[in-house]
Amino acid sequence: MSSWLAKIRPPKYLRYLFFIVYSFYRSYRSERNEAHWSSVIFLAIFHGLLFLMVAYFFQDFFFPPVSSNDNLGLYYKKDPNDDLILYGSILFTGALFYIIFLYQKKWRSYIDEFSHLKRKDRRKGTVYLFFYLLICLFLAFSSIILDEVFGIQLIEKHIEPIIQNSQ
Repeated sequence: MSSWLAKIRPPKYLRYLFFIVYSFYRSYRSERNEAHWSSVIFLAIFHGLLFLMVAYFFQDFFFPPVSSNDNLGLYYKKDPNDDLILYGSILFTGALFYIIFLYQKKWRSYIDEFSHLKRKDRRKGTVYLFFYLLICLFLAFSSIILDEVFGIQLIEKHIEPIIQNSQ
């Protein structure tokens, strides 16, 4: 089983982003020994937000909340699948990033792959990383941003038919 796990590699852009974040954390004396862990956790948090957004989007799209009576209080009750999605996404993200970066110290080969870059090129990478993280955050919170700022609703609101039925 371990032979195919050792062959799994992240895409090149993700290895490059890991190198940029690693270089950033490596510059701090307190992080020198744990820079690879900090880099993986940093990237996993942003990708975990994306996984959560996609999971909640599909949950709302394919399994919309429905209330069988006119009591609006039932509409706002917590969905029992929310905990499953949250913990499942955290577990999936953690396992995925462990396998592609930390398993059998793969991160060392990713550092060697980009160690030839000059400081100027690393600055470009930092700018790319910044834009990538902004896009990740926008996508993770896109439904909230589009609804509140621009009035665009990605998911149909299901409370209107309940209100109309109660009148």
